[in-house]
Amino acid sequence: MARRNEGLIPLSREHHRALVEGKALRDAARDPSQAEGLRRAAEGFLAFWREDGAAHFRKEEDLLLPFYGRWGKADDPKVVQMLVEHVELRARVQQLEEALEAGRTPEAGFLADLGARMTRHVRLEEDEVFPLIEATVPGERLAALAPLL
Repeated sequence: MARRNEGLIPLSREHHRALVEGKALRDAARDPSQAEGLRRAAEGFLAFWREDGAAHFRKEEDLLLPFYGRWGKADDPKVVQMLVEHVELRARVQQLEEALEAGRTPEAGFLADLGARMTRHVRLEEDEVFPLIEATVPGERLAALAPLL
């Protein structure tokens, strides 16, 4: 496996927590009879989202992708898929927030789906989008992006 360009390392490190939280949702959903476990996992995911996840998406959308667009195609199918998934994940986070604020325990299927979607999304970025960016943006220019991320 090729080494990640240092400009993308901050985002890759943030992906680790997203994977951990996605797994926690999927694990909690395996036993839907444990409402407290479902609620704890949902609250943990929401805490991650508020602390890191939302800001991570903004960094990708506001900094990384426009930077990539200087050399690459903004309408590349991988970039489009990434952005569509950002919208879909945000919509599900809103649903999760609404459920918790209303005092409802999210359904196991919903949490399992959210966890799986987050995991697939991270894999898309790590396995397809980031290599596309690394192959397109001059390496030294991409490395200079790290302090901004």
